[in-house]
Amino acid sequence: MVSAVKVKRKMIESGLKLDMYSHKALIHGFCKVLELDNAKEELFTMLEKGLSPGYSTYSWLVDGFYNQNKQDEIAKLPEEFEKRGLCPDIALYRGQPQLEIGIIRWRFWNRSIDEASLSLSSKSISHLAAPFIVVFAG
Repeated sequence: MVSAVKVKRKMIESGLKLDMYSHKALIHGFCKVLELDNAKEELFTMLEKGLSPGYSTYSWLVDGFYNQNKQDEIAKLPEEFEKRGLCPDIALYRGQPQLEIGIIRWRFWNRSIDEASLSLSSKSISHLAAPFIVVFAG
């Protein structure tokens, strides 16, 4: 990944702009070598440019954190998006049940029940196009 980062730096220094595919390649590479913080930063850079990562890009990052047993990092993703003024698209949530479950668990155990219930109606989820149904079993 060191050489990929060097190529990225040279492209930027030459006045070239990275497109969606360049960012996705870097994110995928970072995830493969378990440099998940770098992958996350690249994702945020991509979103700040207004580029849409798509399902697979989010999936690489979420799966990387999940496989490293870092569910707390998964749960913090929406909060990090919000801090940066970003709103992820539906691709972040689609097919990622561990993400929503992780958010609810993290907020329930580390904060409060009110915040756990808030995650179901927060602005980070309210923009979803598809119906969002949650079933609680006691």
